[in-house]
Order: sequence, then structure tokens, then C-alpha cells
Amino acid sequence: MKSLILALCAVVGLGSVADAGEGRVQVSGSGTASGRPDKATVSLSVVRENSVLAKAVAATSADVKVIVDLLQADKADGAVIEKKNITTQNYQVQPVYVDHDNKDSTPPRLSHYQVSQHITFSYRCPTGTFERLSVLMSDLLEEKSVLIPVQGNALGAPTVSLVTALHGVDFSIENTDALMEAARKSAVKEAITKAQTLTNSAGVKLGSVVLMTENSSGRSYDNMSYELRSMDDAPGGSSVTLPSGNQTVTANVNMTFEIE
Repeated sequence: MKSLILALCAVVGLGSVADAGEGRVQVSGSGTASGRPDKATVSLSVVRENSVLAKAVAATSADVKVIVDLLQADKADGAVIEKKNITTQNYQVQPVYVDHDNKDSTPPRLSHYQVSQHITFSYRCPTGTFERLSVLMSDLLEEKSVLIPVQGNALGAPTVSLVTALHGVDFSIENTDALMEAARKSAVKEAITKAQTLTNSAGVKLGSVVLMTENSSGRSYDNMSYELRSMDDAPGGSSVTLPSGNQTVTANVNMTFEIE
């Protein structure tokens, strides 16, 4: 019987049957479950420049306030953007110097200041449609006219977007407990089926579980990443399309059964 069991294990490739004296069979199982994302995490930045540092700081702060107010005002399609979920990831103030060839050892000359603020926010959408999010992204990238004096001179009224750069939109499922439960059940079912196939083929009876271990993971699909300097650079010029896709979680189990 021992040689028959081991031969079946080698041919079928479903698991491993331990030494007949031990009376055990070891198998593995894998299960997955998918669902629609209900949360989007958006990363963006505002960059403003001015020959006067205080003005560059003020311009950046003013536009960030407009963005925050716009986010909190959005209540469409069940979305909720709480102030606590809008955070500053990075804030930088940098002097920008004029290029020089350094032939006469002249020190670099200050041109202007650049102030940047990188923020992220979480957009929760219970319906999972995210229809309003695309509109919101278009609003954030809407063109606005600002004066950017450099070296003390007004360069005119260049057209820039409220948001300088949209770095990424990542979709996820906030609570994956239900999906993980379904994936685990599927993994255990597969493992039991493998064990039954082995023991039935060997002419022995499957006993109780004596050992079980699990290794689970999650994976997100269709994460989007953008680097749009203005709406002139965006495909179509005025709209942003954000497919959210699905998120899939995977559960893997290893099970050891007694052989009766």
C-alpha cells in the first residue's frame, strides 16, 4: 500500500502522502476573490514661483486652500472626503539661480523662488462607481490664469492648472475581510478536494485535519499614474478617464490530514 500511495502522489502531482507509518497526507490549496474598489487615494502637488518669497508662499497656500475647499464640497455619488484625510506629504521652498558659465568666477545670481506643496487625499465612494471622481480631477486640473513675476518682471498671464502635477490615483478596497473569507473558503475547499482525490485513488480513508497554515495576499489592478502639467497636455483637453478595475485577494493554505 505504501508504494501505491507514493506512486499516486508522483503521478497526480496534487500533494504528498507521508510515510505509511505516519498515516498522513499533505496538500495545498489556493483561492481568490475579487471586488470593486470603494476607495481612491490621490496624490497631487501645487508649485508656484515668484521673485518675492512671501508672494510665492502666499500663492501656493491660496491655491491649496482652493483645492481643499473644493474637495470638501464634493458630496456626489456618495463620496466622502473628510478634512482629516487630506494631508500634506511634502513642503519645499527652493531658490532658483540663473545659469552662468563661471568664466569670471561670478557667483550664481538668484532668479526667483519656487514653493511646492505635495498633498494626498482619500476619496471614499461606497457605490464603487467613481463617476464623480473623473469630474473632480478635471476640476482640479482646470486652467486658471495667474501672474508669475520672475526677476521682478511680469511675464504676462500664462495659463496653468490649479494643480501643477497629478502624481497618481490608486484604487483599493478599504475593508477586504469579506473577500478574504471567501478566498480562504475556496482555498480550503480546493485542498480538501486534492486530499480526497489522493486517498480515494489509494483506497484509504481521509481522516481529520492535524495541521493547517495560511499565506494570504492582496493585489490591486488598474492603478493609474499621471503627470499632467496643464489641461493642454491632457488627452481630449478637458476630461480625465479613471477606470478603477477590480482588486483581487488570494489565500493559500497548506493542510495535513490523518489517514484512517
